[in-house]
Amino acid sequence: MKIKLSIAILSLAVSLACGGPAEGRGFGGSSSRSGYSARGGSYSGSRSFSGWSGGGYGRSGGSYNRSYEGSHGGSADVSGTRGAAYGPNGAAAGSTRDVSATGPQGQTYNSQQERGAAYGPNGAAAGGSRSTSATGAYGQTYSGQRQGGAATDPYGTAAYGSRSTSATGAYGQSYSGQQERGAASGPYGSAAYGGGGTSATGAYGQSYSGQRYGTAASGPYGSAAYGSRSASAWGYGGQAYSAQRYGAAATGMGGYGAYGATAAAANPYAVQAAGSQLSSAPAYGGQPSPPPAYGGQPSPPPAYGGQPYAPPAYGSPTPFLDRAAYLRARLGGLGDLPR
Repeated sequence: MKIKLSIAILSLAVSLACGGPAEGRGFGGSSSRSGYSARGGSYSGSRSFSGWSGGGYGRSGGSYNRSYEGSHGGSADVSGTRGAAYGPNGAAAGSTRDVSATGPQGQTYNSQQERGAAYGPNGAAAGGSRSTSATGAYGQTYSGQRQGGAATDPYGTAAYGSRSTSATGAYGQSYSGQQERGAASGPYGSAAYGGGGTSATGAYGQSYSGQRYGTAASGPYGSAAYGSRSASAWGYGGQAYSAQRYGAAATGMGGYGAYGATAAAANPYAVQAAGSQLSSAPAYGGQPSPPPAYGGQPSPPPAYGGQPYAPPAYGSPTPFLDRAAYLRARLGGLGDLPR
């Protein structure tokens, strides 16, 4: 079988290399096999292929199938197809693959894949996808999907991808997540973005959810970017948490700089840690305001010969303390007058 397949591929390669306007040539083949493994299981499989080339054109394709049986009751099946074609204006190729399996205790697994690519005088493109699902012996489940693609031509390039996942546990746990991304570029600039979300629950009522998003762009006159994120959680004992963040930036002829903000909140009824305070206390033996140096005073004394208060200007009213002393002197003199 391997010899026949090698001869077929070699003949296709020779026909592609010659590339002359010769008559078309076809080729093909098939094979099958089965048997038993050393551990008591069994297997079987088959494959086939065919192709044609000539006059600057060509194509080929094939398929396969395999089956397995375990000695303890498990089984698996795998099948797929492949193909390719070419011509004066380009070429293309693709494939598929399917897998299914069961376990001895009722577990299951399934998967599907697809891939393809093509190119020509004006550009090229490629893409693929995959989906998967599974179940466990005790009720667990899982499923996931992925896909992506990319393309390019004389005017630019673009790419895209996404992914989603979900799962459940044997005791009620659950999880789900989504992601998406993309980018593109051309003669006048480029841009990209991405986002995702996640949620989960625990066996005892815990929960979590979060979202993220971001984008950026650049062109002849500048660039800009933006992003945001939020999250929230809940504990089985009543604890709560939530937070939000966002930010943006821009540069260029009309740029506005950058800005951002963050906010977070926790359970309003949460108690402080033991021995903690809302505001920190001064160090041991310290005071809120440091004392003056040894022998010093809070306010420096006046200079030599000075007074705490500046004397009144010439001709101004007598200060209050000096007027009181003057009145006491006058009243004391009145007692010495003859009666």
